[in-house]
Amino acid sequence: MININIADIDNFTQIAGIGQGKAFNIIKYRKENNGFESMEELKQVKGIADKLFKMIKPELTLGDDQSTAEKVKITVNIQDHGIENPDEMHLVGEMNNWDPKDKTYILKEKENGYWSNDFNLDAGTEYKIMYDSTSWEDNNYFGDNGGNLKIKK
Repeated sequence: MININIADIDNFTQIAGIGQGKAFNIIKYRKENNGFESMEELKQVKGIADKLFKMIKPELTLGDDQSTAEKVKITVNIQDHGIENPDEMHLVGEMNNWDPKDKTYILKEKENGYWSNDFNLDAGTEYKIMYDSTSWEDNNYFGDNGGNLKIKK
């Protein structure tokens, strides 16, 4: 089963009928809508019509039925980390194979230096917060005193 709330392009393209274009559309929709609340929501994705939806549905999960994934709110105050005016912030961790280029888990700028978003993540998931970068070499990330942040149970 592939969890549509955390799968990457490679995961989606393992499913018959899903190529890179449709996989990209699914991830884009997920990113813009803070995840999927129901399987039926997949039909809102460009290229996923009823026939394809019926074919792929048995191979997919929202995560809640087979994992401990829960919606968690991640909020960061950039002033606490000495960061000034980042263009972007996102999570990088176990849920996206530690790939800094995977910006599926993006934080949205709020006000007064706060960035926040809701994510479906399992308790114990480790991650770091990356800003203005797609590479670890830029050192534009932070965790917990040099370690990883972790979703609490």
